[in-house]
Amino acid sequence: MSSAPRWIKLFIALQLLFASLSASGALLYSNSRYDFTCCATVSDFDRPFQIADGFAISAETDLLITGVYWTGGYSLASTSIVDDFTIRFFADDDGRPQADPLMSIALGNGAARTDWGANRYSYLASIDPLRLAAGTQYFISIVANTAGSESNWYWNAEDFPAGATRLERVSDGDQWSGNGLRNYVFSLFGDAAPPSAVSEPGTLALLMLGLASLAFSRRRKQ
Repeated sequence: MSSAPRWIKLFIALQLLFASLSASGALLYSNSRYDFTCCATVSDFDRPFQIADGFAISAETDLLITGVYWTGGYSLASTSIVDDFTIRFFADDDGRPQADPLMSIALGNGAARTDWGANRYSYLASIDPLRLAAGTQYFISIVANTAGSESNWYWNAEDFPAGATRLERVSDGDQWSGNGLRNYVFSLFGDAAPPSAVSEPGTLALLMLGLASLAFSRRRKQ
């Protein structure tokens, strides 16, 4: 019995991918129109070399990030390579990521991977909810670890887009530097964050009045 045509495999893979994306929450941000058609940059602890890209999500309220999508591939055939990813989110430090991340996720092999052929892969991972402020500049870094392999992992990108915020560094703790030559392929999923718990003015006033009365009573007894 012959195997299914390639277009059928791609169709099934797309359906599974879309189902997974829906389960990860609403699409909040997409960084590039291209998945595999342009270029890529190594982002691998084994190199060592790390890539980060910036984003700001337009919304009226804070957001909870619960899912990340990205694409990339290995410099050599990766059938024997086990994915080992770390995803990090950084706050802004005057146009570049801070040295230390807001959140670091040692994902390992925990991402769902779709094989598109020709050494091209898309990934989707669920993460613990991360609260981010709407309209605020942040950065994301996705780095693989191919230690023990002759291959390195490359993050797919789009060349020379307007407003790109590519940053790079060699190792953890280094300051980030770079230019706006590439947009790296990633999307963020999640939902609006619930309102922060804040005491109502009336409740706060009653609490302050009660404390003042208690202090006055103690003074009279003394």
